Amino acid sequence: MSHRVRRLRRVRRIGLFVFGIPLLLGVSGLAYAYFTSQGGGAGAVATGSLAIPVMNTATPGAGTVALTWGSVPPPATGSVNYFVTANGATPPGGTCGTSGSPIAATTCTVTGLSAGSNSFTVTAAWNSFTSTSAPPTLVTLTSGAATKLAFSTQPTVGQNIQATGTGTFPVSVTVQDANANTVTTATNAVTLAIGINPSAGVLACTNTGGLTVNAASGVANFTGCSITKAGTGYTLAATSSPVLTPPVNANAFTITAGAASQLVFSTPPFGNVGEATNFTTSPVVSVEDANANVVTSDTGTVTLAIASGPAGASLSCSNPGFPTIAAVAGVATFTNCQIGGTLIGTFTLQATRSGLTTATSIPVVIIL
Repeated sequence: MSHRVRRLRRVRRIGLFVFGIPLLLGVSGLAYAYFTSQGGGAGAVATGSLAIPVMNTATPGAGTVALTWGSVPPPATGSVNYFVTANGATPPGGTCGTSGSPIAATTCTVTGLSAGSNSFTVTAAWNSFTSTSAPPTLVTLTSGAATKLAFSTQPTVGQNIQATGTGTFPVSVTVQDANANTVTTATNAVTLAIGINPSAGVLACTNTGGLTVNAASGVANFTGCSITKAGTGYTLAATSSPVLTPPVNANAFTITAGAASQLVFSTPPFGNVGEATNFTTSPVVSVEDANANVVTSDTGTVTLAIASGPAGASLSCSNPGFPTIAAVAGVATFTNCQIGGTLIGTFTLQATRSGLTTATSIPVVIIL
């Protein structure tokens, strides 16, 4: 079979149908050309072209752009369908079709767009051939009316943050329109709070205004934020004035104990027993941060001794190494403690470690 192809102006490719199967021949230019009938000999084959679609209008809305374009005639039998790309990819939403599912209409709306510059092309598709508008059509979108708040900076999911006095974290709350665009003109007063509070923690931030900040360019920034009580599953919450929909993207995170700062009798000693007799309750001493969180990572030593009481008395406990024992997960547990060397008296005990605030017990009474 011989074919003669006449050079076409403004063409990119030439397709050939052999036994009804389209074949593509490459040429340079801006459109597409195809054989549209079979034949033999010079001049016996007809050709047609798939023109490049032309974008006619691009009308911006709040996170949307309505597009129209001119229809492209098919080179032969069949119909031409279309799909749109937004910013070089499939549109985030709307009615503009995809390469796998093009549309017949010559108008559509792209939704879910971000404010700023956006680019669009329309592609005509006929059989296995396509042609795309060029250059891309540029549209600048502005944000719509403020409708909601969103956390743009917050602790990450599962993040461990030490409690007030040791650990801090920043938070930013963004004022957005319905399409999640930042409303840069918004100046809403935004108030930050704890959402889920597993341990009765208290939230504070060190920025001016504390927990209420006016948005600047649509963003309320909080700095030096901290929570007092250790716990797992904390989340944040935010409200605004004027009222907007609260954030729905709060992450769950963990507050851990801060740096060890004090010793505390978490189980105080209780006597009311005779001399050289084990206390009714032997003391347990916790290593805690400034917010009374047990520092569970602590394994340092704690020393127990008599702080006050009649002279000549002595304290003993059955722990190896007494009067100094090591904490386990931040807790020093003393066992079988008793006071000897005196018949009666009222005593207090103290737990000490260098660098930490000393703990002093409630009175321990030794009776006859």
